[in-house]
Amino acid sequence: MVVINEKPHLTMKPWLEGQPLLYKCSLCEQVFVLPEDRSPKEGAAEVWAAFLDHVKKEHPLEAEN
Repeated sequence: MVVINEKPHLTMKPWLEGQPLLYKCSLCEQVFVLPEDRSPKEGAAEVWAAFLDHVKKEHPLEAEN
């Protein structure tokens, strides 16, 4: 199924015991790792900033819609 004009968003990859939490871009499946050496709030902010930078560089047209 092809979704037209989908805005990129973060999705969580299934978690496996002993593995770090991973997120991915909904459009290209670029992986973003939640850092384990930061507080949950700092880690989430870091992942979100990396995702926004990724969207700006890799999906600028999709982000505008």
